[in-house]
Amino acid sequence: MQNGIVKNFVKFIPQKSNIRVGIKLEMTDEIEEIISNSNLDIEYKPLQKKVRFSLTQVELANNKEIIVDLLKKAKVLT
Repeated sequence: MQNGIVKNFVKFIPQKSNIRVGIKLEMTDEIEEIISNSNLDIEYKPLQKKVRFSLTQVELANNKEIIVDLLKKAKVLT
C-alpha cells in the first residue's frame, strides 16, 4: 500500500483447469531472455507493463524456477 492506495503487482485468476497469472514488469533484456527461454506462452502487454500467461498444474511444476524468477523481479510501478 502506498499513500493509502493498493498497488497490486501480481494477479492470480483461478479457472477450472488452470490459473491465469499477470505480473507487472518493465521489459528489460533480462526479462526478455527469461521469457524467450521458457516453454510457456507468455504474452507481454507494453501499455500495461505486464506479462500474462496461463498455467496448468503440470506447467507450474515444470516451470517453477522461471515463475519464481519473474515474481522476484516484479515490482510496484507508479
